[in-house]
Amino acid sequence: MADQFAEYVAVLALLAATGGRIAGEIYTLMRPEIGEVKEVSPAGTVGSSTMPHKQNPQLSQDCTTISAQIRSLLPLAMEAMLHDQEVNGANTAMMDDALSRAIILSGDLLARLTLILTELEIDEDRMWTNLRITHGLVSSEAVMLSLGHAIGRQHAHDVVYESAQEAIRTHRQFGEVLGANPTVTAHLTEMEIEGLLDPLNHVGLCQEIALEAAARADSIELLSS
Repeated sequence: MADQFAEYVAVLALLAATGGRIAGEIYTLMRPEIGEVKEVSPAGTVGSSTMPHKQNPQLSQDCTTISAQIRSLLPLAMEAMLHDQEVNGANTAMMDDALSRAIILSGDLLARLTLILTELEIDEDRMWTNLRITHGLVSSEAVMLSLGHAIGRQHAHDVVYESAQEAIRTHRQFGEVLGANPTVTAHLTEMEIEGLLDPLNHVGLCQEIALEAAARADSIELLSS
């Protein structure tokens, strides 16, 4: 039975790691200099005792802390597997502790994540603003790969690299610099360059994959209820 209990704690630790990663991403995206998302903040919530304007990602911070606590229980569960003879009371106590704490903390983590994600505010305008910060450089890979079909990947990398550096040095739009590069324009039209620099053309199947995963989760929830 110790093996099965340890495996269960391991699964909860994996769940906690995923939850902690989600919370950490939200924590980062809530930074004022990024400001792309905002977790729910009930009226009257005090973000800071000294700076009244602050809205701290309190729930995300809680999730990060809880996630770490759950993950730290996995070594304890592994150690508790090492019974001598048939059974050892000390190891049984260790397993009971690891198992009970992991279960309780996991419930707390999931409850907070559910609240965060169902009430999450998304600022699409700020996302677009942040995408434009690099003046098109964020799409340099797409340009390189497309150009590579004509002149080879390494040569394309060198050409795009030089154009990118020039755009940075001269504070110009990346598309403008590419459009003035004869090697680029010999193989890519102005419309093609514009399309390659549009971030919306690089999301691939992300939306379909996300919706499919959500549908699977919903179906599992319905089967278990």
